[in-house]
Amino acid sequence: MRKLMFLQIGVALGITLTGATGTPKFGQKLEKCKAQEQMDAPGFRIGRIRRTVEKGVPILLLQISVEPEHFNKADMMALARRLKGDFCKEKQLNVAICDDVRAAMDTHLIFDLLRNEPNAGLRGGYDLDRVNGKESISFSTKRGRPLDEVKINLANE
Repeated sequence: MRKLMFLQIGVALGITLTGATGTPKFGQKLEKCKAQEQMDAPGFRIGRIRRTVEKGVPILLLQISVEPEHFNKADMMALARRLKGDFCKEKQLNVAICDDVRAAMDTHLIFDLLRNEPNAGLRGGYDLDRVNGKESISFSTKRGRPLDEVKINLANE
């Protein structure tokens, strides 16, 4: 299941480039909502942005970086709330979460994962599906641990 989600991200994310500030290039438009500020949520930087469509549903695919000290349950749940609010107009949102901005910008991030050679900076993922009412986040608390070491189903939170 996790590999399927990362496959979807990988197919779409491997092409589009963005700057370190997250400014989309090549016509990719990113519209953030004016959601209430999540004061407890860690900051993040967008490394790559891509849009795709699956079964008629548009999907926003992001690769982001978060400082390593934020890979704990409280901060990741706060990050999930922030992403959900910031991208309130997206029907589906798939996010690869890294602990290093270079990893978040890496063109081969997802493809390396699929070859069982994951980038050490990839630490987890966030999935939001407003169409089917699903939301989850999974992450590793330290580099080298499984990307789904901690799994949280947020649909019932």
